[in-house]
Amino acid sequence: SLARATGAVYQRAWRQIVYASLVLIGSYIGQFWGINGVALGVALALILNFLLMVQLSLKLTNLSVSEFFKAHQNGIVIGLIVGITCYTLVFLSRSYMMPDILTLIIAGIGASLPILFIYFYAPNLIISVEIRDLYQKLVVKRFKNG
Repeated sequence: SLARATGAVYQRAWRQIVYASLVLIGSYIGQFWGINGVALGVALALILNFLLMVQLSLKLTNLSVSEFFKAHQNGIVIGLIVGITCYTLVFLSRSYMMPDILTLIIAGIGASLPILFIYFYAPNLIISVEIRDLYQKLVVKRFKNG
């Protein structure tokens, strides 16, 4: 969105070409190690694409790396909570040889519970002041007026 809004579509385009190429190359190389190898190849392509887009975003906004990560800190907290919770629950479910569908349900519910808890008891960890203000202006104000 940032690249399109600032007219940096060509700068974004070459990064997307690199990303698509890396997905194909990573998938091809990874196939020799099965589905896990393909997943790893695609994951590495995603990581590189993220880093390339971060570099472009920093260039377009003149933000420092620390300012960039500060803007993303709430998302990082949510990602860590969900990731660690899901990993732990999936590991435990598989160690007890639970069916895959049950593992999926357990991980989904298990990841939702800590986020809901934090949302109600410590919302500052996952919702920035700017997002709260925007929510008040766009959602709450409309319901009060209409």
